[in-house]
Amino acid sequence: MKKLLYLIFAALLLIIIGFGALFFLIDPNQLKPTIADQVKKATGRELVISGDMSWKIFPRIGFSLGETTLQSPPGFAENFVQFSNAELDLALMPLLSHRLEIGNINLKNAHIFIQTLADGRSNMDGMITGKKEAEEKQSTSAETAEKAPWDIILQGISLTNASATIRNDKTGDLKTMSKLNFSLDHFSPGEWSKISFSLSATSNEITVSSSGQTGIFIAADLGEVKLKKLHLETSATTPEIQIESVRIDLDQFTVGQDGNLTFSIKGKKRDLDFASKGSTKIKSDRAFNQLQVTGLQVETNLKGDALPKKKLNLILKADSNYNVEQSLLTIPSLEADIEQMIIKGKASFKDGRVRQIRFNMSSESIDIDQLLGMNKAKPAAKPSQTGPEVKATISDQEPDLSALKQLDLIGTLAVDKFKARGVHVTDVLINLKIQKGIAEISSLAANLYKGSIKARVKINSNNRPATYLAKKEIVGVDARPLLMDLADIKMLEGKAKVSIDVAGRGLSQKKIRSNIKGTVDLQFADGAIHGVNIPKMLREAAAILKGEVITEKEQGELKTDFSSMGMTLTLAKGVAKTNNLKLISPLFIVKGAGETNLVKEDLNFLLKTALAKELQGQEAEELRSLRGLEIPIKITGTWQMPKFSLSLEEIAKEKAKQEIKRGLEEIFGKEKEGEPVSPERKILQNLFN
Repeated sequence: MKKLLYLIFAALLLIIIGFGALFFLIDPNQLKPTIADQVKKATGRELVISGDMSWKIFPRIGFSLGETTLQSPPGFAENFVQFSNAELDLALMPLLSHRLEIGNINLKNAHIFIQTLADGRSNMDGMITGKKEAEEKQSTSAETAEKAPWDIILQGISLTNASATIRNDKTGDLKTMSKLNFSLDHFSPGEWSKISFSLSATSNEITVSSSGQTGIFIAADLGEVKLKKLHLETSATTPEIQIESVRIDLDQFTVGQDGNLTFSIKGKKRDLDFASKGSTKIKSDRAFNQLQVTGLQVETNLKGDALPKKKLNLILKADSNYNVEQSLLTIPSLEADIEQMIIKGKASFKDGRVRQIRFNMSSESIDIDQLLGMNKAKPAAKPSQTGPEVKATISDQEPDLSALKQLDLIGTLAVDKFKARGVHVTDVLINLKIQKGIAEISSLAANLYKGSIKARVKINSNNRPATYLAKKEIVGVDARPLLMDLADIKMLEGKAKVSIDVAGRGLSQKKIRSNIKGTVDLQFADGAIHGVNIPKMLREAAAILKGEVITEKEQGELKTDFSSMGMTLTLAKGVAKTNNLKLISPLFIVKGAGETNLVKEDLNFLLKTALAKELQGQEAEELRSLRGLEIPIKITGTWQMPKFSLSLEEIAKEKAKQEIKRGLEEIFGKEKEGEPVSPERKILQNLFN
């Protein structure tokens, strides 16, 4: 027994003497050339250890490495890696049991500099050993591990004041990270550890500060990773957006299990404040390729002068699945509540150079005017004290359609009730497609004002300014409520049939009105023109022709009924013209021509009214003096305030022409179609015209 104790004591003594010789007889700085040589063989880079190396004896064996630099090749602005101090220690006795116990690894003031030159060369080029050599080393390590498996325990890792710079001279990008502090308090496979970090980073004009902590578990076979009590906080600033805070909390994350995630964000963009909060459950497969998000609920509040109503509330609910390999987000269930307007459906989004979006959405009611704060009652118009009415300014601002070129979008939207710019529409079905900068509503069908509409619209944003074309068919619509809601025009009523075929360049209000080309065919049945009483005007004209003095104008509603009215408008150069206006009523027939300026919204039409041939009874007797005449009526003013006038001078001229014609017929007889006019008749006609 004593001999055994002596042997053990002798062995311990030899070990102590050996380590004593290591610490006291061998200067670790003598190892610098060897270490530098091995690093150069592995990386092709020069390692410069300018600080002192020293041994650590108690409580564990280890060493401390002073200021060290791993240089970049010639031509680069900074060294690849540098740090001011590094410390590492490990326990000796566990090594005999194939147990590697590493103490704290401390790295101070570490800095990594990665640069890509304008010619494409990087200071990282050539640092990775050949594939064959790496595979051989990996194979040897695997065989060794199989023969003698090791348990690894790491007491902790700490990075203090680390930083990094990524510079790309080819693109001009510059990203920096500073004040990185990282700590891992304990690491042993099969046991829980804690990680915490903080950092600041900039990328061009973006600045980010972030901090966080989490518990982490790595299985003994290194095949599973778990997280618990994850907490992250971030703030960021850009030239346009200031994100005051982003907070993320996750109770746990285990492959194949749901983790409860909560988050919030608060910030400001110019004069718009935004705040959002939400919660969801997340789950991933073992390959981390499929990420499921279920029960997502997000509430967002927007406030600011940039919003029409100064505030907006949005609630979003969804289930989704994200495929990392395909960059594909699938949303089988989506519900958005925008100011109590609910939109439901499904969608998908695939990221890439061109973002692919597919959707199928529906809603019971969408009120754009409510979102824009336009549902409030309009104040009564005050009479002008200084002159004619002042029209609203027509915008010349073109919309920004640049995003259309990065979209590949195909979708369908169905809405039971829809309202925009005062127009009420029901049973809306829209098929929308955006591809290669071209947006197209391939079909739009809806019911409005007791009628229906079908339309196709195409916008090409590749042109400057954008071009468009539109074809619409509106059938059986009550014209007056539609025109009143659309443009506050009250002058027409009746069942309308409208065919529109137009095209143009420019999408601002002013350019649409100025550059639109095409035709609009209007047909009205069983309607009326408000603001004018043509029968009353005809009776007044007849009385004047008979020499009667009108002391008091006939009272009556300013309204003219008709059985049909139609015209074709030709649109060009900001003007809508017609030469085939025709109105038919039991009392008279109106034919006319004229134009309206689409920018100025003024009217300039001349109507010629003739009594109906079948007119009989009291009306025929009162208007007998007008029979055979075309009574001219002028329409001037604006769309909102049209003016109708009857020219007595023109009526007198028409009456005189009628009498002259009757006299010539008594002298020369009626003109026969196709026969030349006699010289005598022509002279008299020219004399009296």
